[in-house]
Amino acid sequence: MRKDALALVKKLVELERNAERREQETSTSSTSPTNPTTISLGFGKGDDLVGIKLVDYTAEELVEALKGKDHPDKAVHDHRNAPATDRTLLFAASNGIRDILEEILRQNPQAMLSTVNQKGQTILHVAIRRRQHNIFQFIMEKMPLYVLKWATRIDDKGYTILHHVADMKHYEHGIRPGPVYQFQEELQWFECVKDIAPSHYAMHRDAKKRMTAEDLFNRTHEDQLKKAQDWITETSGSCSTLSILIATFVFAAAYTVPGGNNDKGFPNFLDSPMFYLFTITDVASLSLSLSSAVMFLSILTSPRESSDFLDHLPKRLRIGLFLLFLSVLTSMITFSASILLIARLGERWTVALYAAAIFPVILLALIAFPLYGNFEKGLDHYLGLSKEGKKKHCR
Repeated sequence: MRKDALALVKKLVELERNAERREQETSTSSTSPTNPTTISLGFGKGDDLVGIKLVDYTAEELVEALKGKDHPDKAVHDHRNAPATDRTLLFAASNGIRDILEEILRQNPQAMLSTVNQKGQTILHVAIRRRQHNIFQFIMEKMPLYVLKWATRIDDKGYTILHHVADMKHYEHGIRPGPVYQFQEELQWFECVKDIAPSHYAMHRDAKKRMTAEDLFNRTHEDQLKKAQDWITETSGSCSTLSILIATFVFAAAYTVPGGNNDKGFPNFLDSPMFYLFTITDVASLSLSLSSAVMFLSILTSPRESSDFLDHLPKRLRIGLFLLFLSVLTSMITFSASILLIARLGERWTVALYAAAIFPVILLALIAFPLYGNFEKGLDHYLGLSKEGKKKHCR
């Protein structure tokens, strides 16, 4: 179905492009679509705001206005009787169908620039509103010259591209697991879009709620922030308890030396390689578990505000979980080494004992590492941006 749809789009675009050429040949004059931009600035919040409105028009629009013709805004509304290509572009951007956009860009790139829906939104607005990261990536890579024009456009609701990030009307779910990382994803998406928007648009207020994009983001994401705070608090509390239990166990093991001590106070198995393994892993497990507990306690004692979830708290959580995993691994090795020192089992039983001790560690790794891998994949991974692309497009 996808291949057939793409083939149909190719044919339709070709037919429409030919029709546009014939129309241009027969017409004696043509008018270009206008793009008025209304910027509302002010202080305070809510309907009590007294704002200042600035309207930028092209020279042609100002001449028409001075002659007593219709308001330039009418040109935009007339332009919304969009052809099939425009509707196809908006549908593809809304649903993340990159193949269609690539084909239309190849055959009729001008259609990409002039496409505006009934709400005054371009395909960039639609892609951002729908969280279509692959379309955003496509626009950044293939149409960088269009981005400046699209990013400055304000739709009929007074929404900039930043307001569309803040609006959660079309938000379904994140691409990463867990409330913390989904909220971090929204914060990263906001920062990424903020980098391509004009800097003064951060002060712009929408027409209805009279709120800046950041104020709107904080209001619409209150529930998501609350879930992230609750989840990271419960997780950090449980993990810190486990870390302290492991630290208590390995600390006691250091004073209860396997095999006891001789008359001079030295361990009886001091010359055994297994005793050195026991000592090293015991110290490592104590250090790792306490470090993990410190990381989780730093999360519990932090204010856990919205800005903290952008980088600091998720990073601390990842480090804490990784240290906790290592402490579990080294503690099981310590336990196995102490059993082998006391029991002096044969080689076959030694392998079986280590296999039994490592089994819970392997089980933990199979459960935790896929999630940990998704944690490490930030929004830049899903956008497909390299380090150079990240500097250029996001941050």
